[in-house]
Amino acid sequence: MIVDISTALPEIAGGKIKALGTTSPRRTPLVDLPTVGEQGLASYGVVGWFGGFAPAGTPEAIVNRLHAEIVKAIAAPDVRERLVSGGIEPVTRASPARFASFIRAEAPRWGKVVRDPGIKGD
Repeated sequence: MIVDISTALPEIAGGKIKALGTTSPRRTPLVDLPTVGEQGLASYGVVGWFGGFAPAGTPEAIVNRLHAEIVKAIAAPDVRERLVSGGIEPVTRASPARFASFIRAEAPRWGKVVRDPGIKGD
């Protein structure tokens, strides 16, 4: 099974599951695991991510303000530590425009994963 490290970490630490590797392009400092790439699938790489969104048409000034406040919150030592200890690596260097570009690049990739096998939402 492939699951996000933040979800699996308590189970790995508790010895309930045995992790075989990480799908990210580099190792995580939280668990000593080789990457899937190190195990022979060099072109394989999947990273889970979270992001903040606003309704379409939200004024750019508001989007930028929300972004700045989220960056500030994540920079707070207690918030950052809580995220990192839970297996989440905060990445706040992306601007709203860069994040939008990332989403546009990811959508066709994951859309294909859903469309090809005919997955339907309930």
